[in-house]
Amino acid sequence: MPARDLFREFGARGLLGLERDPVWGGQGLGFGFTRMLASELGSLDCGGVAMSVTSHTDMCTPAIAAHGDDVLKERYLRPAIAGAAIGAIALTEPSGGSDYASLATWIRPAPGGFLVTGHKAYITNATIADFFVVLCRSSESAEISQALTMVVVPADAAGVKTTPYLDKLGNRCCDHGAVSFGDCGVPASHVIGEMGLGYGIQAEQFIRERLVSGIVAAAQARRLLGRAVSYARERAAFGRSLAEHQAISDALADIEARITMLEALFDRCEAAMDSDSAELGKHSLIGKLHGAVLWNQAADLLMQVQAGRGYLVDRSTQRAYRDARAASIAGGTQQTLSRSLAGYLT
Repeated sequence: MPARDLFREFGARGLLGLERDPVWGGQGLGFGFTRMLASELGSLDCGGVAMSVTSHTDMCTPAIAAHGDDVLKERYLRPAIAGAAIGAIALTEPSGGSDYASLATWIRPAPGGFLVTGHKAYITNATIADFFVVLCRSSESAEISQALTMVVVPADAAGVKTTPYLDKLGNRCCDHGAVSFGDCGVPASHVIGEMGLGYGIQAEQFIRERLVSGIVAAAQARRLLGRAVSYARERAAFGRSLAEHQAISDALADIEARITMLEALFDRCEAAMDSDSAELGKHSLIGKLHGAVLWNQAADLLMQVQAGRGYLVDRSTQRAYRDARAASIAGGTQQTLSRSLAGYLT
């Protein structure tokens, strides 16, 4: 199914605005429903659908919903919830990823509004997006907490150019590309929140992004573990099933235990979403960090249990192995997340 048809179908079913205000077409539900959707997306036999959809619902539009004015919500949030418009979050740049102190994309005052100039890289939904939520530098001298601004740039604005990435390792059904902003003019009303407050807005959005990414990853890990268990029960070696060999059964049990513990963490996070717990940021880091580890390990274990079949014949296993790798990179590398998590300890 083409991406636009998929988004329209999701919008028609009310899945793109589960927690959004009904005023803008949302369902007005709690985070538990977002978690259920993320888990279902993580149960699909590919990672790309979840990547594309959650980038739109949990990494791009939340900033508009929480900090945009009514004009911005009417123009971008309402059609995004309906599936009539696709959004993309534009953070990473060619010269740097998670180090937002080094951002080189600028937003500067201009007659009638602002000009956005710079380059973004590795952007999900880049070439199919109708609008970009862009994190820009707006001050050279201010502290980082006051030096960045978040702004919406329409994809059809003069000066916007996208270039697709076609030769990808995994998540091939999900669009990715580079985006250039060549003195793109935007009205002042397209700034999300206020000038200079983009860092805080994105830090808030990161919590949701990491939680949802972790939930998807845990669901994928559980799906792949189930396949490994089924195959290990059916395949025999040395007079008994693979599952009866201790080396295999120990590996399966270890991943089962750690997935269960991670799901318990998400239970805690879900309860904390309504209470604004101070520990939610730390727990979202842990969820994303270990969800990615488990997804990769479950994919690797499935490949190992299937052996030659997985490597040479089973395309679903091969795709799972490729798709899992992005979980340790997208939305913050494992090293970046560990560094952020260590900040809670010092």
